[in-house]
Amino acid sequence: MKTSFIEPFKNLVDIESLREALSSKANVYDITGCADKAHLIFGIGHDVKNKIIIAADELKAREIFEEYKFYEPETVYFSAKDLLFYQSDIRGNAITRERMVAIESVISNSATTVVTTIDALMNKLPDVSYFEEGIINVAVGEEVVLEKLKKKIVAMGYECVGTCEHPGEFAVRGGIVDVFPLTSELPVRIEFWGDEIDSIRTYDASNQKSIENIESVIIFPAVELILSKDEIEEGLAKMEEECSVRYEKYRKEMLTEQAYRLKSNVDKLVEETRNWGLSQALETHLPYFCEKLCSFIDFMPKDTYVFVDEIQKVILKGKETEKEFSDAMTMRVEQGYMLTKQLEMLFGISEIIAKLQRRPTTLMSVLDAKNDMLKAKEHFHITMKGVNAYNGSFELLTKELVSYKRRKYKVLLVTSITKVVANFQSI
Repeated sequence: MKTSFIEPFKNLVDIESLREALSSKANVYDITGCADKAHLIFGIGHDVKNKIIIAADELKAREIFEEYKFYEPETVYFSAKDLLFYQSDIRGNAITRERMVAIESVISNSATTVVTTIDALMNKLPDVSYFEEGIINVAVGEEVVLEKLKKKIVAMGYECVGTCEHPGEFAVRGGIVDVFPLTSELPVRIEFWGDEIDSIRTYDASNQKSIENIESVIIFPAVELILSKDEIEEGLAKMEEECSVRYEKYRKEMLTEQAYRLKSNVDKLVEETRNWGLSQALETHLPYFCEKLCSFIDFMPKDTYVFVDEIQKVILKGKETEKEFSDAMTMRVEQGYMLTKQLEMLFGISEIIAKLQRRPTTLMSVLDAKNDMLKAKEHFHITMKGVNAYNGSFELLTKELVSYKRRKYKVLLVTSITKVVANFQSI
């Protein structure tokens, strides 16, 4: 099936030249004239293990994502986190799950195509090592201390509940641990015999009935910040130290409202963390806990092919995001709503562009698109044109197909209806 979609690109000189250039060295190239970008990306990178497709905004990225899944169903979406309103976003857990699925796919070293937006790449993340060290991998017959497992699951951001029914939850009943891994479709039931894992099975969250016995399970973190107790305390101490200094400064300047606001916010977050462990609220305070911060693109292998949809729009969106974040966060810091290092939670657009330049990158545009940040080493062009709207007319479509056949065109018809295939076999 896949070879049929590659066929239209064979013997196209510019496509073959671009594929050869991308495979030989990490440079930036641009290609214009491309309307059906999902199909073109597949044609260029169908035999490449890792690809990342970058769009200017979520609407366009989602559109490309849905189209590209037709060619590669395992494609994942890495969504952006709104750092200004993330804690009040009702989609918070859904966004975290989507992001974690993408991170897991990359870390597991499987063939991965990721669709994302420029602002998602501008979000800062802990180094990949934090995620790798936070993974739990248990198997039947393995000896595991139940109490240690429970503590590790809590440290990974899972919520302890009476009945485990939703992603990001776990429950303990005697020697049985139910966990719904954030990145999985089904929860798992781990049954102990003493300190030995006796069985692992998936189950239906709606009725709690077992589905299938499995030999092992990998549990991925439910938060993007996975830390030891010492690392948590060290980060909280940094937050308290800055809060104390700024609190005294505000008081000397008679800014009592800002002083009270800052101290109340920090004290509340610190107390909740010490009592209940890690939460999504701490994910906007990464610079206090992690020495090394990365972009999602840093998680991808160095030979990952990068495809950028409409580079001018991507750069414009990146600049707008950077300015909006800087203006809003600066005001919040001055008013005592935020700590100063929270201003460091976003990469600048120029930093992301610099990362793209070190990878095999293709800029894809319908028209010639000049930009002032990402210069292409070589330009390629293809000509694409639309077909007629047949409005359900089998006769009109047949007539056009016959015309294409006479002119020696290669025609690829895609349909899910077997009867339609039979009708065209005689043409």
